[in-house]
Amino acid sequence: MEVKCSITFLLISVVMWICLVFHCYDGNSGLSSFKCMQAEREALLRFKGSLADLRHSLSSWKGNDCCIWKGVGCDNTTGHVIKLDLQNNRLVSSELDSALLDLKHLVYLDLSGNDFRRSRIPEFIGSMKRLEHLGLSRSHLSGLVPHQLGNLTSLSFLQIGNNALLVDNLDWLTRLSNLHFLGLRSMNLSRMDNLIHVLNQLPSLSRLHLGYCGLDKRLLKSGQVNSTMFTSLQYLDLEGNSFGGLVPKILQNFSSLRVLDLSANNFNHVEGGIWSFIRRAQGIKKLYMLNNILSGELSEQHSNSSTCISHQLEELDLSFNELDGHVPAEIGRQLPSLRRLVLDENNLNGTIPFSTQQLLFLELLSLSSNNISGEIPPLPSSLETIYVSRNSISGSIPPFQSNLLFIDLSYNNISGSIPPFHSNPQFIDLSHNNINGYIPDFPSGLLYIDLSYNRISGRIPHFTTGLEAMDLSDNLISGPILQYTFLAATSLRLANNLLNGTIPEELCRAKQMYSLDLGGNRLSGMIPNCWNINLQVLSLSSNQLTGPIPSSFLQDSNLEFLDLSNNTLQGEIPYFAVSPHMQVLDLGGNKLSGTIQFAGMLDHRYLQVLRLRENYLEGQLPSAICSLRSLRILDLADNNLTGNIPPCLGNFTYIFHFDDDEVLPTSEVLKGDVLEYTETPPFLANVDLSVNNLVGGIPDALVKFPGLVGLNLSYNHLTGSIPNKIGEMTSLESLDLSNNHLSGTIPQSMSDLSSLSYLNLSYNNLQGEIPTGSQLQTLIDPSIYTGNQGLCGDSLPKKCKGGDSQPKLPASTTSTEEHEDDYEKLWFYLVIAAGFTAGFWGVVGTLVMKKSWRYAYFKLVEDLFARICVQVAITKNKLKEKITNHKSDG
Repeated sequence: MEVKCSITFLLISVVMWICLVFHCYDGNSGLSSFKCMQAEREALLRFKGSLADLRHSLSSWKGNDCCIWKGVGCDNTTGHVIKLDLQNNRLVSSELDSALLDLKHLVYLDLSGNDFRRSRIPEFIGSMKRLEHLGLSRSHLSGLVPHQLGNLTSLSFLQIGNNALLVDNLDWLTRLSNLHFLGLRSMNLSRMDNLIHVLNQLPSLSRLHLGYCGLDKRLLKSGQVNSTMFTSLQYLDLEGNSFGGLVPKILQNFSSLRVLDLSANNFNHVEGGIWSFIRRAQGIKKLYMLNNILSGELSEQHSNSSTCISHQLEELDLSFNELDGHVPAEIGRQLPSLRRLVLDENNLNGTIPFSTQQLLFLELLSLSSNNISGEIPPLPSSLETIYVSRNSISGSIPPFQSNLLFIDLSYNNISGSIPPFHSNPQFIDLSHNNINGYIPDFPSGLLYIDLSYNRISGRIPHFTTGLEAMDLSDNLISGPILQYTFLAATSLRLANNLLNGTIPEELCRAKQMYSLDLGGNRLSGMIPNCWNINLQVLSLSSNQLTGPIPSSFLQDSNLEFLDLSNNTLQGEIPYFAVSPHMQVLDLGGNKLSGTIQFAGMLDHRYLQVLRLRENYLEGQLPSAICSLRSLRILDLADNNLTGNIPPCLGNFTYIFHFDDDEVLPTSEVLKGDVLEYTETPPFLANVDLSVNNLVGGIPDALVKFPGLVGLNLSYNHLTGSIPNKIGEMTSLESLDLSNNHLSGTIPQSMSDLSSLSYLNLSYNNLQGEIPTGSQLQTLIDPSIYTGNQGLCGDSLPKKCKGGDSQPKLPASTTSTEEHEDDYEKLWFYLVIAAGFTAGFWGVVGTLVMKKSWRYAYFKLVEDLFARICVQVAITKNKLKEKITNHKSDG
């Protein structure tokens, strides 16, 4: 018996060995099935040679076995290469290489997300007839789509959208009867009148992407769509087309439809309302109608509101429309399967329904930028993201649910204290509310927190080492900045609180930090001399800091924004040339002395704001300042500068060439008032050299400033006349030349300054008639010309005689004339007093009443450090996109 078993086992082993040999080896090549064919390996290497591999994504393409190379798939039986998937590898080439033709068994080819430098889809692709999957989207392809693609009759997936491709007809598509997925996004199909006829001949089509194709209502005319498409299509993307008016009823007839995207069109109404549409389109799971102009009530009227209208709907996005009314009170019963509800940027009112807690699968609730009021009700435990900023929500903050990751309740009327964190959120924004009390200890997984613009008191809480960005500015937080671990922090804002003590050197060890704002506190002592080279934005303004400016700010520095203003810093200003990245430098309001070292300024091509006012700087204003070609704001007022104004100041030819989106916060004296700018208005340029000891004349070259908005040279010792061509400064809104020794007449060209709204020429030696003009006629305050005894004009008590531009002063030889002269003096002083009042309110009142000026000059005045907000917003949006993104690439 044992012998029989042994023989049987031996025979079975021999048979299995023979089968393995004949099945697993190719007699011609002698290669194992797990190694690719030599010819196909060489074809792949030729194809690699045609590419620039910027990310080294193909570094694994070496050795004999190409089947283990990244992106390559082989048949387990034959060893032939059947799959090449190189999506999103940042590969660059001027064309698709014909080496692909030698991959004769290729079934799957996807090169999406690479860069083929606007080359064409080669015609030879049409001969790769085994292909079932072809992906070329987002590949920078251009030219006509070759009709030869119609030869790929085995294709079930075709994605060529998001390129610069053109089509002359689509008849070739009718030969692709096996097609399940068709992606043509961003291709202009507006002239393809037979598009719906072509689509009707694709019986297997289940997913169709026609976003941004220039389509209109002709595509969805009733009666053109056949019954096959009604029952087969599951995903329909019509985003970003030219559809308008009523949402077509025909869309409710697609019984198999699961995803419908009608975003970014011009639909303005849904017959019967949104809720009625959802009820009739029972199979839809995801409905996107954002970025339209839909109006009317959101909730359904005159129906049984407690009845379920869709068991299927999981995602509903109606954001950025004009819907009003309230969120349906029984939404928890009407849409029980809802996972994501996005209704941002509408005109919704009312409260958040209590039935929301019945949405047991809800993950995202986004209702921002509406008029929703009341308190936040209890929310379902499944909720991961709540985004209800910019409403009128009141009451206290509800207890944080255990699954919450993203919390944004900013810009509301929420009061009370912050409850303890029982969850472990990553993102918290409670800014711009009325929250008080203390801050509880931060949860361990927190990455971003913004509690700014509240009434929070107490001290800075302990936080975890993983925190990346924190904004506690504009509160009542007191005490010192303790020696926390800031190693992971990238942005830290503690401005405008009651912090005291010194600046801890621990901040210097935060190697990842790019922005730090400690301005507007009570910090004292010296600034540490240990700052890391990655710091880009730093504000320590309006504290009680002393000592010199640390050299570490400038040595091998990447600083772009440095604000140390309004402290008591002493010593000389360090050599600027070692910080070539600087864009904003504000050292005003200190006790700095010495001369301004402008040597090497040619390296400062990015410097746009230089503010050194209210210091003890001395010496001449060197001509090297003119090398700051990008300068927009130059403020050296209230120092001890001497010498002449460099004539080359008129060479700032690029002073108004900049991007409107750039944010450069600073404070400036303009039109006699101190204004805080957090967003530089277009073409703003301001030069302030007032309250110094400058001598000589006003350079004629200054009139070359076509973008100059403000010029202040007051309280110096300037002589000579006002440049005759001053009228060429057409953008000038504020001009102050008062308290100098200027002489001669006021140039007639000044009447051409059509934008001028503030003028002060007082206390000079000007004479002659005041020019007349449409804009100067509005500047009737006599105090503008006070202290110029030789001036006359309609706005002064002293009138000009007979058009004489330089009238002589009248002699008073009789007692009657003396009496009249005293009477005129009395009226003169009364007019001055009235003029001062009118002038003051003329400036302040204009800023209050004239909306365009308010928007232009302190559009975002509530936040001095707007540049950091931009950086933090980027971090915030990236994190939000991770959590709230609901669409696949498609």
